Amino acid sequence: MFGSIIIDVAVGVAFVFLLLSVVASHINDLVARFMDWRSKDLDKHIRQMLSDPNLANKVLNHPLVAGLASKPGRTPSYIPSNTFALTVFDALVPASGNQTVVENVRAQVSGLPDSRMKEVVLPMLDKAEGNLEQARKDFAGWYDESMERLSGAFKRRMMLLSLIVAALITLLFGVDAIDLANNLYKEPGVRAALAGAAQTASKDTTTFNEAVKQIQGGGLAIGWSTLPTDAAGWLKKITGLLMTTIAVSLGAPFWFDLLRNISSLRGGGSAQATPAEPKK
Repeated sequence: MFGSIIIDVAVGVAFVFLLLSVVASHINDLVARFMDWRSKDLDKHIRQMLSDPNLANKVLNHPLVAGLASKPGRTPSYIPSNTFALTVFDALVPASGNQTVVENVRAQVSGLPDSRMKEVVLPMLDKAEGNLEQARKDFAGWYDESMERLSGAFKRRMMLLSLIVAALITLLFGVDAIDLANNLYKEPGVRAALAGAAQTASKDTTTFNEAVKQIQGGGLAIGWSTLPTDAAGWLKKITGLLMTTIAVSLGAPFWFDLLRNISSLRGGGSAQATPAEPKK
């Protein structure tokens, strides 16, 4: 009996965290798209890689690259390595020149200002020994390595954004993880209703709206209607809010998978869906 209560409490808490994480994920995506971080970061990174404004402009305005952009005049958010290598070599030695000769590419690179690209690409071209395809392949590999670093920087920025958004959502809804768990433990009706809704939602994400309605009218200990009256109470409240913030920042996929696993302990099996925006 006690074990089933604990499982239901865990399911309910995980479900609330999942719903908050879905909201946070949508906000994160909206902010990233509005700020256009991916395309701006890629534009800046490519210009740093190529170290020559004219060459960078030729590459970014190349039809193969420009065609990947979501809107005309904007830098794409992603450029495949093979496409990037092809456009760089084409920008260095246009089709009107003898593009099949690596030495012509080497001559153009040698004329660029001293830079990291020059240091990396010249030995790369020498190693290719006149094989243009091999030279492009090696250049694409260098680009991939550079993109991994850029991707790491983007992920760190998104992690920071996720933490900030999670904190704002936690404060907006006043979700204290400690009070939430205590409330579910003490209220069998609320606990059972929320656990049942969570178990159903773990199988079918289209039921999220119904589950949200149950949360809003289910007597959960969320919001700011009751505030602590002493230092110990505030310490507990702040701790609970911090716990919620960290939990929400973990993301909806994390809580969806955990919810599936916990729900299976109640005999609910596993879900086949992935978290999505609640349908309206």
